[in-house]
Amino acid sequence: MTGVSALRLLGLGKRYGRRAWALRDCTLDLPQGHVIGLVGANGAGETTLLQLAIGLLKPTEGPVSMFGLVRRRTA
Repeated sequence: MTGVSALRLLGLGKRYGRRAWALRDCTLDLPQGHVIGLVGANGAGETTLLQLAIGLLKPTEGPVSMFGLVRRRTA
């Protein structure tokens, strides 16, 4: 195994409109070869986090890195 993370989120955030944050200041480092569970109360941002991680949504702030390849906010 290398030192590259399978998924790395640094200060990730997604805002809708001027005030409504769906996710804010989320940092996660998932090493290769590990499995995690994502749990939280309804509306806590789990689905938004997953959509940001796979590229269905563009983050308002923070980069997403998968296997060392960084995808930054373009808008």
